[in-house]
Amino acid sequence: MKEGWKQLGSIADIYNGDSINAEYKKTHFVGLEEGYPFIATKDVSPEGAVDYNNGVKIPADAGLKVAPSDSVFVCAEGGSAGKKIAYIEQEVCFGNKLFCIATKDKTKYSSKYIYYFCRSEKFRNQFFGELTGLIGGVSSKKFKGIECSFPHLSEQERIVSYLDAQFAKINALKTNTDKQLKEAQKLFQSALKEYLTPKEGWIKGCLGDFLNFRRGYDLTHAEMKEGDVPVAGSSGIIGYHNEATNISPCITVGRSGSVGKLNIYDKCWAHNTTLFVDDFKGNDPYFLAYLIQSLGVGSYSGGSAVPSLNRNYIHPIPTAVPFSKKEQRDIVVILDTLSEKVALLQKNYDQTITLCNDLKQSLLKSIFE
Repeated sequence: MKEGWKQLGSIADIYNGDSINAEYKKTHFVGLEEGYPFIATKDVSPEGAVDYNNGVKIPADAGLKVAPSDSVFVCAEGGSAGKKIAYIEQEVCFGNKLFCIATKDKTKYSSKYIYYFCRSEKFRNQFFGELTGLIGGVSSKKFKGIECSFPHLSEQERIVSYLDAQFAKINALKTNTDKQLKEAQKLFQSALKEYLTPKEGWIKGCLGDFLNFRRGYDLTHAEMKEGDVPVAGSSGIIGYHNEATNISPCITVGRSGSVGKLNIYDKCWAHNTTLFVDDFKGNDPYFLAYLIQSLGVGSYSGGSAVPSLNRNYIHPIPTAVPFSKKEQRDIVVILDTLSEKVALLQKNYDQTITLCNDLKQSLLKSIFE
C-alpha cells in the first residue's frame, strides 16, 4: 500500500503564523465584520475542532500570513506542541505557534491524509524526538524533515474516507456519553438548588453563623513525607502528614490556585492554600458541604491580580439551614444518591473517552505503521 517515504517539507509549504500584541489585536482586529478569522492555539481543541468565530478577524490588507483552505495546522511550541492538530476548511490567518502544512501538488497528496498522519503515533514519535528548549518546541527545519509514507492519491483518498467514517462513529459515541453526563450534572444542580433553598422553619442567618472557616496550616514538604493523614491542598491531596493527630471530619475550600474547589474528608490536615472547616456549630458537616457548594463560594473571591478567598468574604453570605439535624441528614442522603449517580456517569464517561481515543489510535496505527 505504501510506496515510499517523503519528508513533509518536500511535498508541502510549511510555515508558521504571526505574533500579534494582545492590546493591538484588541484595538484593531476584535469585532470586525470582514476579514480572515485569526486562529490561535487556544482556538484549536485537543480533538481538532477549530473555532473560526472567535471574534478576531484580520483585514486582507493587514499583511499577515494566510493559510489556505484544505491545509493542516500543527502546534509546534509550548504545552500543546504536537497535541493540537487541525484540518483547516477555510482561509485563515494564524498564530506564530502554529505550523501550516499546505500541500504543493493536490494531484499527488491529500491534505486530509496528512492531517490523519499528524494525529498518529508515527508522527508523534518523530515530532517529540525533535522537541527542544525550555518551553518545548520543534524548529521549522526539523519539522520539515518529518517523514510520512504516501501511497497513490486514490489510496490516500480511500484511507481518508474510511477514517472519516470511523472517526464520525467514535465521535458520536463520545457525544452521546457527554450528553448523558451533562444531563446528570444538570439534574444534580437542580436538586442542589431545590433541596437547599430555604424552607419555612429553617434558621436564617449568614454562613458564618453555622460554621467557621479557618486558614490552612503552613506545612513544609518535610512534614508531608511520612504518615497516613492526607494533607489537602487547593486542588486535592498533596501529601501526607507525619503525625497521627488530624482534623476530622474536615471541609476544605481552595483559597488560592483552584479557588473555591470544595472537598470533604473523614480526616485530613489542611494546607495553607485552603480554607477549612472543622467547627460545624452543631450542624451536619456533610449538609454544610452541599450548602457551600450550592452557594458557589468561589465567586466571592477577591484580588485583582491573583484571585483568592478570604473567610471574611464567605462568612457574611446570607443563607439558612434546617433546624433539625435529622432533616439535614435526610437531605444529605438524597443528594448523596444523586451525586453517586453522577460520579458513576463521570467514570463511564472517562472510560469511554479513553476507549474512543484508543480506538482512534488503533485505526491510525493500522494505516501508518
